Amino acid sequence: MLDTSDEKKLDLKIDNLIQLFHENNYSKVLKRVTELLNQNPKNLQLLTIKAITLVSLKKFKEAIKYYKQCLKYNPNHIVSYFNIGSVYQDINEIDNAAVSYKKVLEIDPDHFGALFNIAVIYNDQKEYNKAIYYYKKSLKVNPQDVSVYYNLGIIYYKICEYNLSVKYYKSAINIDPNFNDTYFNLAAVFERLEKFESSLKYYILANKKNPKDKKTLSKIRETFKKLNRNNDAVFYFEDALCKNPNCLNVMYNLAVCYKNNLQYDSSSKLLKKIIDLKPSHVDAHLHLGQIYILTSSFNSGLEEFKKAIKIDTKFDDSHSIFLFNLNYSPDLNDRQIYSYYEKFNKQYCAQFKKKWKPFNNKKIQGKKLKIGYVSPDFKNHSMKGFLEPIISNHNHDDFEIYAFAELKFEDSASEAYKSLVDHWIPTKNLSDNDLVAKIRESQIDILIDLAGHTDGNRLGVFAQKPAPVSASYWLGYAYTTGVKAIDFFLSSSVMVPKGCDHLFSEKVWRMKGNNAPWIPKSNMGPVSKLPAIKNKYVTFGSITRGIRLNNRVIKVWSQILKKVPNSKLIINSQDFKSSIFTNVITKKFRLFGVDEKNLNFYFESPPWDTLRNIDIALDCFPHNSGTTLMEHLYMGNPVITMADRPSVGRIGKHYLNGINHLEWVAKNDYDYVEKSILLASDFLKLDKIRKTLRSEMETSYIKNPRCFTAQLEQTYKEMWDNYCKKK
Repeated sequence: MLDTSDEKKLDLKIDNLIQLFHENNYSKVLKRVTELLNQNPKNLQLLTIKAITLVSLKKFKEAIKYYKQCLKYNPNHIVSYFNIGSVYQDINEIDNAAVSYKKVLEIDPDHFGALFNIAVIYNDQKEYNKAIYYYKKSLKVNPQDVSVYYNLGIIYYKICEYNLSVKYYKSAINIDPNFNDTYFNLAAVFERLEKFESSLKYYILANKKNPKDKKTLSKIRETFKKLNRNNDAVFYFEDALCKNPNCLNVMYNLAVCYKNNLQYDSSSKLLKKIIDLKPSHVDAHLHLGQIYILTSSFNSGLEEFKKAIKIDTKFDDSHSIFLFNLNYSPDLNDRQIYSYYEKFNKQYCAQFKKKWKPFNNKKIQGKKLKIGYVSPDFKNHSMKGFLEPIISNHNHDDFEIYAFAELKFEDSASEAYKSLVDHWIPTKNLSDNDLVAKIRESQIDILIDLAGHTDGNRLGVFAQKPAPVSASYWLGYAYTTGVKAIDFFLSSSVMVPKGCDHLFSEKVWRMKGNNAPWIPKSNMGPVSKLPAIKNKYVTFGSITRGIRLNNRVIKVWSQILKKVPNSKLIINSQDFKSSIFTNVITKKFRLFGVDEKNLNFYFESPPWDTLRNIDIALDCFPHNSGTTLMEHLYMGNPVITMADRPSVGRIGKHYLNGINHLEWVAKNDYDYVEKSILLASDFLKLDKIRKTLRSEMETSYIKNPRCFTAQLEQTYKEMWDNYCKKK
């Protein structure tokens, strides 16, 4: 027992140790506290100081030893139990941490720190109900702790209890208006609820707290777009740029807003300025490339994409954007285009081969197969008419169907897909490695890519070969992925004739017959009378995207218009919302001798009335149409198409083969013009086509999804049998 003077001396020494600790002079603290412990081995303060110092020096196991010495001398020393829990938590020995915190609660059931930390542990372990229980108990102890409300907001968002998430985030803001992340997270909840006005409000508040935050600025721009308030977005970012004239993030978002608002000149000017200031700005190059393709030169656009790829060394979107756009090039031949896909595989996909692992799937022929479809389009999307009839006709006795859905948000179509599959797996928040693990854990036998290089693809997953058999189905992307890890490209002999296999990284698997059913939208309405009978002239037409309107297409269409007296051309495209784009295309037709009075460019959605005003549809090339081609046919419009390079240039022939109308398929530019003129010269024939084409489609293979799906399932069985036979 120390006398009073000794106690005072020791207290002074302890105060000195604490001062040294706060000065981060840990080595001196450790030396002096060890000396003092030799004289006072049972002093809890000294033991605790030594333990805390050891923690600061990352000597965790030693620290725990000294905390346990405290407990030896005082079994109810609550600080030691709590600190032991904290150390275990720091070194990720979570079970031991939870045991220590529960010891604290046995002594003091209202210990806020222990309640909070146990909640954190359960939250990290995704045991959300237990986490909620402990967070709420901690709130009873400290009802003003903003972190608890914030974390409850996060958990309720994760478990899709969005209204409760809103409640707790708002409580956090009421307690501490400067708890910045809360505004962003609350905005995200409202976005999930599709309450975009509220979402925008809180994203803007988040931006006020952190004006240069890249993620918040992007969310503000995206939300303005969802609200169709592009003018307001431009005004907002113009104002933000005035306040932060050198902020590249603000500048970039303004440039994208200009682009979304079809102000291409303003956008390109700002994008060029960004590139001057930061030549490595990948997204600026990508957006500038897209503008060039529409308003200037296709090849200039590709050059910008190449610059982005050179900068972006990751397996990322820029490569897919480049490869996707390459398919529309009117100048490059098939071998040149494929060379870029080969380069993509060599530079970015081959590295993943070292991650390939053996599969646990049993090699049993005739077993029930697990089929995994990977797609960002399990929603209201143009592919729904092709994909849903397949998914809805699968034989669930022989096949177990998984949908790996890469969706930002689900909609009514997503709900329909959910009801048609055996397993619905959202993938948006899964990294490539996590998704690979999930696919392997599910023991998927055959994995189907339905995206290719379109937005939202997961080719980084396919490159790691997570399933024994994999295939890219042309329905989602009508050309090779370039990913050699994918076994097959699922297509037809029409789309990929023999002798073209060298243009695909995957082995081409040609299904017999037509390899995609199609279901029309319910609101398309009846077929109209032939417009030419009333008009006394032929109206050609197309519903397409601006990227397809290349110089070669315009030249051929101009020849048709000049050779068919009084003929008109309708083009319905969203890109014609831009006066700049409209002027560019009009000027090109004028250069080929076509008067503006013969042209009608606009955008209307849905396009059913446009289809009713067309006598003959003109398909684009070298990349044919898909959905719109089917819609033309269903509304009674014969389609003149070009059989160009495989396989994107043979989609039209593929479908016309399915309804026995190969006479509308041209071999070259001259043949395309001649077939169009011949068809336009016979109103009686056009009228007959108009009256019978829909019924021809209704009785064709295209409208027999059950038969097709059975054929597809047989293909899957053959793929699996091939795999089983391999040693």
